[in-house]
Parts: sequence; C-alpha cells; structure tokens
Amino acid sequence: MTNWELLDAPYNYIAGFYNYIILVPINAGGDIVNWLSIQSFTNYPNVNIIITVLGVLVCMALVIGMVILLIRLLDNFGKGILLLPFLLIIPATLGIAWYILSGVFNWLTSTV
Repeated sequence: MTNWELLDAPYNYIAGFYNYIILVPINAGGDIVNWLSIQSFTNYPNVNIIITVLGVLVCMALVIGMVILLIRLLDNFGKGILLLPFLLIIPATLGIAWYILSGVFNWLTSTV
C-alpha cells in the first residue's frame, strides 16, 4: 500500500486514503519511538528507557484523545459512532463497485 500512487485511477485514490488513515499514523508512532530512543536525555540509560516509554504513552493518549474528539464531533451531527465505520468502508465499497462495473462494461462493449 506504500506504492499507492502507481495504481490506476480511482484505485490510487482509495489506496492513498487507506495509506494515510492506517499506515501513516502507525509509521509516525515508530518514528516517535526511534527519535525518543536515540535521544540522551540523561546520562543514565535506564532513565532514558523510562522517558521513552512515558513519551510513547503520552503520544498514545493524544491519539486516543483525538479519536474520542472525532467521535464527539460526529456525534454532534447526530450520527455518532455509527458513522465512523461507514466512513471507513465507503472507499473500499466504491472501489469494488468500480471494478465490477468496469468489468461488466468492458465485457458488454468487447467486439470479440
């Protein structure tokens, strides 16, 4: 999914959507862990490990807080938690429909 821009349209847009929704936050978490583990905050390695773990926990709390905020914002529209899975499934559903309908159209218009 990291080479989503090489796909044909509209599949590249769908793969790009899932890339930025799923992979970018996961990779950012790994980047944060790598950056915190490289830093020497103190001369004591064990204290640095504890600071790294606490930093990761703070980042996880921020991400969870942002998800809760998103759910509350969607709840203000009267949809709440029911809308969130629907928003995540829409691109895949459109991609499947595009694939099926383009196959049917190609079959109908073939001359062989």
